[in-house]
Parts: sequence; structure tokens; C-alpha cells
Amino acid sequence: MRVSCLMLFWGLCFMLFTPVCQSESPIRISDYLSGASTEDVLSEEKKILSFLEQNQDTPFLDELEFRLNVDEFDYDRQEVAIRYKIRSFGEMEDLKKLALAGMASREAQYGLLLNRALKRRYDMVLEYLYCREMIIVHEELIKVCKDRLHVLKRRSEVPGADPVKLGYALVDAENDLMDVEMETEKLKDHARLISHEILRNMGTKGPIAFDSEKRVTIDEIEEVIRQIGNVPAMKNAAIQSAQKQADLAAARYELEETRNGAWFSFIETAYDLEQRDNFDKAFSIGFGISVPIGTTSRPEMREKKVKALNAKRACQMIRQRNRDETVRLSSELRHLIRRYERFREKNRSGGEKHHYQLWQDTEGADPMILLKIRESMLKKQVSETELLFEIYRGYTDLLDVSGKLLQKPLRNCLTHAKERFEFHV
Repeated sequence: MRVSCLMLFWGLCFMLFTPVCQSESPIRISDYLSGASTEDVLSEEKKILSFLEQNQDTPFLDELEFRLNVDEFDYDRQEVAIRYKIRSFGEMEDLKKLALAGMASREAQYGLLLNRALKRRYDMVLEYLYCREMIIVHEELIKVCKDRLHVLKRRSEVPGADPVKLGYALVDAENDLMDVEMETEKLKDHARLISHEILRNMGTKGPIAFDSEKRVTIDEIEEVIRQIGNVPAMKNAAIQSAQKQADLAAARYELEETRNGAWFSFIETAYDLEQRDNFDKAFSIGFGISVPIGTTSRPEMREKKVKALNAKRACQMIRQRNRDETVRLSSELRHLIRRYERFREKNRSGGEKHHYQLWQDTEGADPMILLKIRESMLKKQVSETELLFEIYRGYTDLLDVSGKLLQKPLRNCLTHAKERFEFHV
């Protein structure tokens, strides 16, 4: 009996506490944004950066060669020589600059990839929230469409009802219900795909708690637009990467220019075994002197100069495109916000909610009128949600162009609290 009681006790404990142990903490927006640095493409870029950090040194000697000259395959008539190039101090300095420019370029490239990964996660969060809100409204619309269909079917059973008029109304109601159900299924499928992607990125089973957080307000978005408009020149990740690419191309050209201006082309020390009894005669040293005439017209020089100019022009074009894009997005956002506020004001002043409540409280009210008002309210809610998320998308696009997504300290720009977060190492 005691054994049975103990087994029952431990069984109950297992059933009660196992779900608690297995439950995972909810995924908040900041948690998801923090994981942007763990994406595969960034892991590969980190390996490149690590390799460059460990291979910064440049040897003073270059193109070291061991040479052996044999006369008639006679061992006593051999000459052993070592030929090498000695880098000038100018070349060594330019090589250091090139190494630093290369490292800075890869770091900027990493920043660009990180910015893209973070922006993609912001887009995923917005898409998830959009689907969730639209599904809720569409499910309410399905209920209204079903109720309307039910009312029409009941009216068709009433003696004396106009069969033609009711027939048309029934067909319209069925078509409306089918359209809303198909749109709802489409939204649910899209939401499932996004949820799967989010959980895969996080390496967890959730739950996703994005919709439990208070989002950024329209007033706060307008303040961000004003702040960005007051900053004359901003650098986002794309501009920084283009600038570092231009610096790298310029460093390569400067190195080629220094090499073409070098006088010493090589140094060679030799030892003649035939004269080995006399060291002074056996040992010799020679060097080559380059005459730097017409070196600026060499194909290598021209190619590197053109690449440097192209990289500089590309950076200027990206800067200009960034300025234009900032102006365009700011203007579009202001326009969307005005549309959104006018739409909300019109809905508030329209009094549909008041009329709906009034008809609900009226005894014997026509249910079709109630359903029509309710359907109109829900469709306006769909339009309002679409407008709101257009604003959110434009807002994150503007933050991306302005460089504020990666601005330190990192903040969650989608929530009212603007909580800080750090990338996962």
C-alpha cells in the first residue's frame, strides 16, 4: 500500500512539474533583434575578420629566390646565389596603410551585413504583427458574414418573401463569406511561415510575444522624422562601407605608385664554388636598378587609378541617393500620417459605433442593419490597420536609411519603451 501511494505521489509530481520545466520563456521583440548577429553570413564574415587580424605583418624581404648555376655539370664549377627584393620604407608604410584599409573595409562590410540582418528582423516583426491583427479582424468579419447568411436564409423561409431579391442577396452573402475566408486563410498561412522563420532563427519553440508589447506611437514617429530632418549629413552602413571601399582602392593605388617609383628592383648575393679558396673572389653581390620613366602609364597603374576613381564616385552616388531617399521617405511618412489621422478622425466623427450601440439597445431592430453597420466598422478597421503598418514600414525604412538602426546604444525602435538591447556574441 505504501509503495502504491509513493508511486502515485511521484507520478503526480511528474505530471505537475514537467510542463513547467519544459516551458520556454516568451520571445520578445528585443530578444529577436538581438539575434541578428548570429546569422550564418555574419559568422563567415567574422572568420574573415579574424584571419585579417592575425595576418597584419608584412615581411621586409620580398620574392626571396635560391638560384643554382652549374657549368657543364661540374660540381666544382657551380655558383650559388640568393636573389631578393628589399621593400623601401615608403612601400612598407603603404603596405601598413593598405592592411589597415583592408581591415576597415571588411569591418564596414560586416556592419553592412549586420544592418541588413537587423532590418530584415524588423520587417519580420512588423509582418508578424500585421498578420496577427488582420487575422483577428477577418475572423470577426467571418462571423458577421455567417450571421448575415443565416438571417437571409431564415427570411427566405418566411411566406411572401421576394425569392428573386433574396436569391441575389444570398449569392452576394455567400460570395462575401468565401472571399473573407480565403483572405483569412491566406493571412494564417503567411503568419505560420513567419512564425516558423522566427522560431528557427531563435532556435526555440516560443511562444512569440511580440503583440503583447506597447508599440511606438504616431507622435514619437513624427518626432523621429523631425530629428532626422535636422541632421544635415548622416552615414548609414551602406555609406560607411562605400567610403571604406574607396579608401581601400586609394591605398592600393598609392602602393602601386610607390612601387613604380622604386629604384632598386632586386639584390643578389652569390658564391662561386670554383673560387672557394679565395673568399673575396668567390663572394659577390649585385643589384638591379629600375629607371622610373613612364611608369605612370603602365596598365597596372591605370587600372588601379580608374578603380580608385570609380570607388570614390560610387561612394558619392550612394551619399546622394541616401539624401534623396531620406527626403522621399520623410515626405511619404508625413503624408501617410496625415491620411491616417484624417481617417481616424472621420471614423470618430461618423458615429458608427454610437449608431451600432443604439440599434443594439432598440427592441425589434432589424438585424441586417446591425450586421451592415458592424461589417462597415470592421472593414474600416482593416483599412486603418493597413495604413498604420504602412507607417511602421516607412518608419523602419527611414531609420535604416538614416543609420539609426545601428546607432549606439542599440534600442528597440518599435516599442514605446525604446528598451536597449545588445547583439549576441
